Amino acid sequence: RRAAVRRAARRAARRPPPPRRAPPHRLTTSPPPRSYVAPEILKNQGYDSGAVDMWSAGVILYILLCGFPPFYEEELPALFDQILHARYDFPSPWWDSISKEAKSLVQALLTLDPKKRMTADEVLKQPWVTGAASDAPLDSVQKSLRKYNATRKLKKAALGIMAQQRMTKALEGLALGPK
Repeated sequence: RRAAVRRAARRAARRPPPPRRAPPHRLTTSPPPRSYVAPEILKNQGYDSGAVDMWSAGVILYILLCGFPPFYEEELPALFDQILHARYDFPSPWWDSISKEAKSLVQALLTLDPKKRMTADEVLKQPWVTGAASDAPLDSVQKSLRKYNATRKLKKAALGIMAQQRMTKALEGLALGPK
């Protein structure tokens, strides 16, 4: 077995490296699966304008205003379906104290059609951004953000433990060898 591996390694070393390709004009690969990914990225339409970033800004603004993401599902297909159809809402009581201007801004940023989505320049001219925002403290948001982050960290730790256990089993299987 070792001799076959050595021969394959020698053959691979003799092959010329693959030719370098010109970089694509736009990003067509999806970033790690997260609730802030724009629908056009999920549809493999690529990243060719700032509209993708404005979608992400809308998701981040939503999280900052209420403490949790607009799109959340345990299973990726369900999460992506929510994003592709922009299925989100402003649930009570978390959004009760949020102004209609702030909600309107979130809706303008989470518009499915990238051509109709608000641009960064348009956002900077919005009354809510230029000073019409309320000074009322958002106490419940702080609690929601802490809970959301704690859940995220717990899930990450659990996945790390599961991966470690799988790796240990795989290494034990290799050490024992075929029977």
